[in-house]
Amino acid sequence: PNAGTGTPNAIYWTNNQTASHALNLDAAAGNAINFYDPLLADSGVTLTVTKTGDGEVAFYGDNGASTNYNSLSSSTTNTTVNGGTFTVGNSAAYGNAAAGTFTLSSGAMLKGSNNGTLRAAAIRLNNGSGLTVSGGTLALDSASIALGSAANGIINLTGYGTLNASSNLNAAYSGTSVAANIGTDGSSNSYT
Repeated sequence: PNAGTGTPNAIYWTNNQTASHALNLDAAAGNAINFYDPLLADSGVTLTVTKTGDGEVAFYGDNGASTNYNSLSSSTTNTTVNGGTFTVGNSAAYGNAAAGTFTLSSGAMLKGSNNGTLRAAAIRLNNGSGLTVSGGTLALDSASIALGSAANGIINLTGYGTLNASSNLNAAYSGTSVAANIGTDGSSNSYT
């Protein structure tokens, strides 16, 4: 845990010897790396997170029982998802809305469920990437949310639930479109 705070954490970075750190998460197809405690860092730390592989990396909270599940909320985190699925769910929050970037590459999926929140100063969903909500709400907390990485790109939107964004979702290039395959989960829970 973060010494003296009582706040649990899975990994903690300090700025004692260096303020720049890297975390590489490689989840192969059919495998998952799950975090049930948040990632934490000293204020002033810059962290580069790279997710590779066709598997899943997931951040899960405690369904709102506490406010301790905000991963990397005081640091600058630059995250790139090169493949597979990146999930925030069960009231977990990832990132800092005031600093850092989150980039979803072609073929990668951002998944939200049960009130997950993704935060970054800039969020980019590149052509061929996907966004899905699996019940509840996925919140995108960013001043800049860009869709597309080249002209005439397609972003895939799937699932059921609610997608909330703190700013407009803007097409970064002309001709960018959203291919939506949305519906219900069998219990008439619609996608909004």
